[in-house]
Amino acid sequence: MKLMIVALGLSLSSVALGANLSSHVPIVADLLLNDSSATPSPPTPPLPPAVERCSSTSGNEITVQNRSQLLTALNDIAGGGVIFLENADYGALVTSKEFSSQVCLQSIQQYGARFSSVTISRSTHIMINGFDIEGELEAERSSYAAVKNSKMSSAVFKFSDNARYDGNDSRYVNFNDSSYFEITNNYIHHASADLLHIKGNAHHFLVENNSLYDTIPDAAAHSDAIQMTGNRNGTPHDFVLRGNYVFDDPATVQPGAEDADKKLQGFFLADANGDGYYNIVIEDNLINASNTSNSLIVAGASHNVVIRNNTLLPTAVGSGGGIRVTEFSGGTHQGIVVTKNVADSPRY
Repeated sequence: MKLMIVALGLSLSSVALGANLSSHVPIVADLLLNDSSATPSPPTPPLPPAVERCSSTSGNEITVQNRSQLLTALNDIAGGGVIFLENADYGALVTSKEFSSQVCLQSIQQYGARFSSVTISRSTHIMINGFDIEGELEAERSSYAAVKNSKMSSAVFKFSDNARYDGNDSRYVNFNDSSYFEITNNYIHHASADLLHIKGNAHHFLVENNSLYDTIPDAAAHSDAIQMTGNRNGTPHDFVLRGNYVFDDPATVQPGAEDADKKLQGFFLADANGDGYYNIVIEDNLINASNTSNSLIVAGASHNVVIRNNTLLPTAVGSGGGIRVTEFSGGTHQGIVVTKNVADSPRY
C-alpha cells in the first residue's frame, strides 16, 4: 500500500449552507490511497423493505379490489385518507387530484398491487406506497408527491416540489427543474445510462443512503452513478449528497472498456451555467467506479462547495478513484473545500 499525504489550499473560507450546514471547515491534510487490493466486494442487492403502512389522519379509509373501485375511491377520498389496494392488476394510474393533505395509496401486500404505469400531473399531496409498477412513474408539476417502498422500471420528476422518493427499487431516476425534494434509501441499478440524473434549476435537495449499483451501457452511452447538468433554467445548487454507495461490477464492463464511456463513472457534475454549482456538500460517500478522471468531478464550482470524508476506490478492471474540481468563471470561488477524502490521483 502506498500512502501520500497532500495538504490542500483551495480558497478556503467559512461555509454557510443554510439549514444543512453552518460551520468553519479547517484546512487539513488529505490521506490519499493508491491500493487496488482495497476494492470491496460487490454489495448484496437489498431485500424488499418492510412496507411502512400508511395510516389515516382523518379516519377515512377505503379498501378496493379492482380498477373500477379504485377510480371511485380516488373521487371520494378526502385529505388525510388512505386507499388500501388488494392484490390485483390496476392498469395505468393517471391522477391530477389535488388534496389538502396527504392521501396514500397503500398496497396491502408489498408488490401485490400492480400498476402498468403511474402518471401524477398537477397533483398535490399523494403518496404511492408498496407497489409493483411495470413501467415508468412520472410526476410533473406536482407538489408533495411521495413514492415509497415500490419497484418500477424508472421514475421521472419534472417541475415538481417537495417530492419524496424513498426505499424504492428502479433502473434509473431523473429529477428535472425540481426543488425541496429527497432521494433516500433506494436501490438504483443496471440502467443502460445514468442511474440518477438531476438537471436544470434543481435546488434544496438531499440525496442520501442510496445504493447505486452498476450500469450495462451500450457503446455510445456515457453512464454515471449520479450526473448533474445545467440547462437554460439554471444549474443544480443548494444540495447535499451524503452516504451513498456506488459500485461498478467488473463482470459487466464491456470488452475493450478502456473507453470511459463503457464504464460506470461516479458523481459527474458538469455543464454548469447561470451561477454554477454552489452551496453544496458531498460527504461520506463510497465510490467504487472504474474511471480514473471522473470518479468524482465538479466542473463549474462557484462558491461554498465542500467535498469531504469520501472514499473513492478503483475496481479490479480500472484505476478509478479520481477527484476533479474546476472553478466556475465568474464565481467568487470562496468556500471551496476538498478535505479528508481517501482517493487516488486527485486533480484540482
